[in-house]
Amino acid sequence: MSDCLIRILDDATVDKIAAGEVVERPASVVKELVENSLDAGAKNIVVEVSDGGRQIRVIDDGQGMSATDAQLAIKRHATSKIATVEDLLSLFSMGFRGEALPSIAAVSRFTLLTRRREDEYGYRLEVDFGRVKGGQPTGLAVGTVVEVDDLFGNVPARKKFLRTDRTEIANISETVCKLALANSEVGFRLSNNGRLLLATAGDGDLLALMADIYGLDDPGQLLAVGLYEEGLAIDGWVGKPALLKSTRRWQTLAVNRRVVQSRVVSKAIDNAYHSLLPRSGYPLSVLRITVEPSAVDVNVHPQKCEVKFADEQKVYRAVYRALIDKIARPGTMNRDPVYRSVVGGRIEVDGCDQRLIEAIVDSFVPGETGPASGRPQDGDTGLFAEPSAAYGEAFGLEQNDCRVVGAAFDSYIIATKGEELLIIDQHAAHERIYYDRLYYESSDPPCQMLVWPRLVRLMPGHCQILERHNNELSRLGWRLTVRGRDTVSLEGIPADLSPDEAEMLLKELAEQHGFGDRRDGAGEIRHRLAQKLACCYAVKAGQSLTGAARQKLLENLFATRLPYTCPHGRPIIISYSRRELAKMFKRQ
Repeated sequence: MSDCLIRILDDATVDKIAAGEVVERPASVVKELVENSLDAGAKNIVVEVSDGGRQIRVIDDGQGMSATDAQLAIKRHATSKIATVEDLLSLFSMGFRGEALPSIAAVSRFTLLTRRREDEYGYRLEVDFGRVKGGQPTGLAVGTVVEVDDLFGNVPARKKFLRTDRTEIANISETVCKLALANSEVGFRLSNNGRLLLATAGDGDLLALMADIYGLDDPGQLLAVGLYEEGLAIDGWVGKPALLKSTRRWQTLAVNRRVVQSRVVSKAIDNAYHSLLPRSGYPLSVLRITVEPSAVDVNVHPQKCEVKFADEQKVYRAVYRALIDKIARPGTMNRDPVYRSVVGGRIEVDGCDQRLIEAIVDSFVPGETGPASGRPQDGDTGLFAEPSAAYGEAFGLEQNDCRVVGAAFDSYIIATKGEELLIIDQHAAHERIYYDRLYYESSDPPCQMLVWPRLVRLMPGHCQILERHNNELSRLGWRLTVRGRDTVSLEGIPADLSPDEAEMLLKELAEQHGFGDRRDGAGEIRHRLAQKLACCYAVKAGQSLTGAARQKLLENLFATRLPYTCPHGRPIIISYSRRELAKMFKRQ
């Protein structure tokens, strides 16, 4: 029996292991080949796939290769992008390790055809599962063609784990779409089994490309993003908060033209939209970041799908500023529901259920002129204080521009504003008012001190989170002292909260993921607390208000920064123009 436990793997096994790191599925092959085409300066790229991605053909009109370069390109660690390790600090190309082609050739029947402009003939090279069969001159247009057949044919275990053809084609389509968005100046064509799936103009018009890829009827749902500062540039488009998507797959990030993922950028996007979207939604976005090569490490993932920035704080702040500059401006909200049609007597309007429309119309009542029994007076607890002067300045509206004309179900305020009819959710509106006061104003909310401090048991580590943010908690009406690794003494709580409610809220905040993020912990905790407290303080649905109280509530709403969504991202206002109402009643 040999004493040696360590052995040197044979070349075939090494090649398959390397291929497993780079080539995970057919979409990985497409990504690597298209990135090579982009590095070659291609202006048009054609991707043809069949058999669920097991057969792939990528054609480009880039600079091509000589016969000698083609033979070297299929050898491991051969590359034209770098010569020394120092070159990694000045790398703008998308590939550099020289592993993609040999890794793909090791697990497929691989054919490479290429020609430079100065060559009379092209060159054809064939590789059969890592074994070079030979090369020969061939007629070919300038550029490169890579054909991949029987992908994973020699790796049954990997082939067995491929998903259904539909799933693999969907992954390929998503990959090509994201590459097209990151490189809008390049024309892309993608087909599956001869059926065209994608065709882009390659004219650099990112807005038109996004509208085409995502099927947006109204490009006005997108907002242009641009920020330029020393060593960093951001451009792209983001969706208005009304353009809500279910997953992050609708978000595309490109760094120096490379499609990647970044937790820093994702966090910046989330925080920019944090009080505009429901928890289950994500905004649509395509952001392209250009930085100095030395400021980003693109070699932190075998498939080059993640990057690490040298100064993550700078990137985070830049992305956050670029987004908040757009989405926080007046007029950003998609205020008006889009009138669709009248089918069989049923009104179809985006953003509003038909039954709600009918119920509101059925229960429409004129606005009261005086308080009714049990209803809060206009000045009760300061809930309907006079709005700030920012109302007219920020929105260009007069104080009396919005006029309350009625209410429905003691939950919805009916108002008119110029040529529009507004339906306002009174609870959501009051939430937004309170949220802005708690989040943006410096004055402390009232705190009620407990006669007997309440000891609250928490999970280990949560006490340290609360202690780290104690100043922010104090600013919002909390008084607490950490008494040990898992105990907090709750000595004062925000007014209008019961001790039980305060304890439950404190535990929930400490347990929420990201609550203790050091990057933006103060803002995050303030947002979560203000969001919760605003919901507790706000007037409830079903609570009757006087006509004057409704009017002041509306005026205060339009004095806030984002009057069209509540802090949880739900809509506050549904509006109908005079023209839309006329259409509904067949007057046009």
